Amino acid sequence: MKPTDYARPVSGTSEADPGASPPHRADRATLPGARCRGSGAERRGTIGELPRAIGVTRRDVIGRGADIHALAERHGYRLVHSVVLDTGPLVSALVIAQHVYEHNALAVVVPGFEHVDPVRHVITDLAALITPVCVYPRGYRWELPERGKQR
Repeated sequence: MKPTDYARPVSGTSEADPGASPPHRADRATLPGARCRGSGAERRGTIGELPRAIGVTRRDVIGRGADIHALAERHGYRLVHSVVLDTGPLVSALVIAQHVYEHNALAVVVPGFEHVDPVRHVITDLAALITPVCVYPRGYRWELPERGKQR
């Protein structure tokens, strides 16, 4: 499966232009392949049951964030499991990978990007990453930071 094959537009929605909407963080300018808010909602064209997603939140992230159930539904997914993490990046990545495989999830839904920033690479290797602002498809390749520069 190609990275762009995970979702197809439902009739009545338009194909998103990756460069049309600004990214949600200035340091992640030009995110080819990411669909940001306002660029048209795409849904997977399935018959019957919606594709599965898991929700991930971190206890140490302060702030309310978006409702992950509503966010999953808005993007055409059914939230089948929620994970609350209070571990470091390595264990968090392993836990997320385990739950994605256990539940056969096609997406990971988060209330805010900061909940999964350290493990975003692992998530997009396995599933789509749905944030309140952007949807990063499975197989999305993140820009590598330039040598010697801090994020």
